[in-house]
Amino acid sequence: MKSRLLLLCALLTLSSAAMSQSLYQQYIKAAKAGDAKAQVQVGIAYEKGEGVPKDMSQAVYWFEKAAEQGDVSEQGHVAYYYYNGIGVQKDLVKAAYWWRKAAEQGSAEGQHDLALCYYFGEGVPKDYTQAFQWWSKAAEWEHGPRSTIWADATIRALAPTRTCNWLPSG
Repeated sequence: MKSRLLLLCALLTLSSAAMSQSLYQQYIKAAKAGDAKAQVQVGIAYEKGEGVPKDMSQAVYWFEKAAEQGDVSEQGHVAYYYYNGIGVQKDLVKAAYWWRKAAEQGSAEGQHDLALCYYFGEGVPKDYTQAFQWWSKAAEWEHGPRSTIWADATIRALAPTRTCNWLPSG
């Protein structure tokens, strides 16, 4: 009984790998033809090693292809990979570039992360005014409390003698 169970598990594993390879072939064909959704799927396949060997440089390559076509989610992911040097050489300028692309499309996360770039001068010149502007935009969306705290810190950096009433005292 135990050997039959092991054989069944082995067959299911081989079957699933074969299906992943077949699915990968469909996605790669569409990705090469310029389909952004397929490019994301091929990137995920390389990121997870599904149907292909795990390869983060190939994953980022395909994610960036989708980002170039305006996929806001992938713009944020590509920025993250450049910022951390995952699958690509660390490049803060490219990270800021991709976060700006996402931010300009209304991504609260992209706006927040671009604000951080300006606040710390990573990939862009340090600019508290720009940081505050991007955090203000992000605060209108899902990053409200976190971005409000950063925006308050930015105002304090710009005018340390002034206080902000955005946060409760104490």
